[in-house]
This record gives sequence, C-alpha cells and structure tokens, in this order.
Amino acid sequence: MNGWELAWLQRAREKQKDRRAWMHSRRDKHGNLTCEYCGSITSKRKAFSWCSATLDHRTPLSRGGKDEPDNWAVCCNRCNGLKGAMTQPEFEAWRAAKQAAKEERRRAWLAANKQGGTT
Repeated sequence: MNGWELAWLQRAREKQKDRRAWMHSRRDKHGNLTCEYCGSITSKRKAFSWCSATLDHRTPLSRGGKDEPDNWAVCCNRCNGLKGAMTQPEFEAWRAAKQAAKEERRRAWLAANKQGGTT
C-alpha cells in the first residue's frame, strides 16, 4: 500500500469514528434513535431490521452537500431510501404531497362505499 492509499484509509477510518460518535450522541436514555423525517423509533434490538437507523445527508453529497455533522441527519432505512438525492425540504414536500393524495383516495373510497351501502 503506497502513501496516498494509506492516508486515504486513515481519513476514512477517522470519518467512520466521527459518524459513530455522532450517532451515539443522538441516542435517548433508552439507547433508541428517532428518525428525523418520519419520527419512527429505532432500538438497538432492531439494528438489522428494515427500520434500522442510518446516517443521511440533509443536502446530498451529489448536490453539493458536505460530509460534516451539520449536514447529517438520523433517519430510518425506509426514509433514507425514499429520500434518495432529494434535499430535506424537497423530501418533506414530497412526503406531504404523498400523504395528501393518500388521504384524498381514502375519502373517495369512503364516499363511494357509503353511497353503495345505503341502498
């Protein structure tokens, strides 16, 4: 391993330690983490389940975000996957629109079934 590869590896290990320490500092008194986007709680027991906590970049690196603590967010695997390369405000707007559409479909279904059941 040459000098620049060794330096890169050392920086990567330091970043990993920083991320672990940052995530650890976000735990509540029970050792759980809460997703900053949907509010789901991730416990230590669920470390390898679909709802495990991940570190997300509020402004993605691909869109000019920095790999620094002020750009990091704790989120569940599901939200991290859904967010993709969106910024945090874009993701929140997308989620709100999706929730509104879901509620509209629910109201339409209830109205259709109520009309059908009254005859």
